[in-house]
Amino acid sequence: MTDQHQQSQGQQTNTVYPTLDAFVEEFLAKIYDRSLGHGLTWCSHWWAHAEAVFYLTALWHAWEAMRMSEEPVAMAQWTTHYLFPIMDRLMAENGPFKGCQPNDGGHRGGEHRPESAPHAGRILPVDPLPAGASTAP
Repeated sequence: MTDQHQQSQGQQTNTVYPTLDAFVEEFLAKIYDRSLGHGLTWCSHWWAHAEAVFYLTALWHAWEAMRMSEEPVAMAQWTTHYLFPIMDRLMAENGPFKGCQPNDGGHRGGEHRPESAPHAGRILPVDPLPAGASTAP
């Protein structure tokens, strides 16, 4: 999703944070305070990790939707149903930031390289569905 697309979405839906990077930098990075290491990792170049961008976008959209709720428990639900599980997965030792070193600016040797991915081309291997097979329930 481009910044221009995100900004137009922000204008259309009256979001607090007009872009994903604004949500991460102005909100999430300030409220989610964890010691890194000992199984938790983060990358200052989070935007270069497709999986992280997907998770953080989901977190941002959920926050924007739940903040508009009139339910008094909406933010508590956002915290327990979205923030904790998504951030736990995102910052896990084997998550998308594996190999990144946020404290010294290190980032997988300073760059994102396809060869650093666990799968060729940074894409999980997938075989086509066999003829006659169906994924429908």
